[in-house]
Amino acid sequence: MTKQERARLQRQFVQGFEPSGLCDGCSRFTAHGHADHKIPVTMGGSWDHSNRQRLCPRCHGRKTKAEYRDPFSVIEGEP
Repeated sequence: MTKQERARLQRQFVQGFEPSGLCDGCSRFTAHGHADHKIPVTMGGSWDHSNRQRLCPRCHGRKTKAEYRDPFSVIEGEP
């Protein structure tokens, strides 16, 4: 995949995403939520909006660290 293709997919992934709302990890309100892949693309997840979730910065950081420690931990959907 080229850089241009990846950039296009990322733009489509966040299209229509509202950063403010409830975090899908901790259920707290976040004004600056991150669009996150429930299942990372590198683990077989898609770029489709159905694989998108809103995470607060704290939950997003925790999920990312967990993915690096144990990539298969995210398959259960735990942020």
